[in-house]
Amino acid sequence: MKKVETNLNRRWEDGTPHHPKSLALYAALAEIDYKHNDDYFNWKCGGDGDNGEELMYELDIIFETEDAVGADDAERGRVESAFIARSQMDIPKKKKKRKT
Repeated sequence: MKKVETNLNRRWEDGTPHHPKSLALYAALAEIDYKHNDDYFNWKCGGDGDNGEELMYELDIIFETEDAVGADDAERGRVESAFIARSQMDIPKKKKKRKT
């Protein structure tokens, strides 16, 4: 399987282009959010650290991993299971700092 760069900073520093599916999904989400959700997420793209850019870099990893797996359905199932398992993990939330 082709190695997929998962370090978002490295992807940005190397100027790695976004996957076409990431671009399309971001555009659809931004439009839906603006039209139907009062621009709740206020998606922005094109500048350093914009939330849309960060989202697309994360989506790139998912879509590039799918592409790297290719037609091997058994491997695809393992990759999808890994994403599902990760999303269901009990990840501790950041603790809020107390004001002193």
